[in-house]
Amino acid sequence: MTEMETLTRTADGGHVLNLTRHFKAPRERVYRAFTEPDHVARWFGPEGMTCEILEFDARPGGRYSLVMRNAEGAPHPLSGTFQELTPPERLVYSWLWGGEGGYAGLETRVTLEFAERDGGTDLTLTHELFTDADQVAAHQGGWTSSFNCLDEALKQGDQDHD
Repeated sequence: MTEMETLTRTADGGHVLNLTRHFKAPRERVYRAFTEPDHVARWFGPEGMTCEILEFDARPGGRYSLVMRNAEGAPHPLSGTFQELTPPERLVYSWLWGGEGGYAGLETRVTLEFAERDGGTDLTLTHELFTDADQVAAHQGGWTSSFNCLDEALKQGDQDHD
């Protein structure tokens, strides 16, 4: 499977981003990349960004808070609540942009599904509750770039025997 991206609209008119990508890493390791703060800090965010974890409690009802920074140091705060964790198969959490400007206050939901295939992992992302297609397009670019960072972090993990 190559990377597939699709944009769909829900019955109530909301907008949804669906994205699937194959990683050459075990499912458990790909799952940990989203649920262990040290792993998240290594890759989370689009290319050229860094990630600082402020709070991270990966359990149902637990909260996370982080700040992504671009090359100029501009902050992009993000927080939410973990809603469902089914290791290593499924992860659901809210996504709330903080700060000021464009997406501040936008709350959406992310569902990640991890499936074993060909010695690696198919990761399917569903990011929903967007109010318009422009929000979906912006997040599609961000997730695609972030998955490039995740792929590199997973490859580095192979070298580190992570």
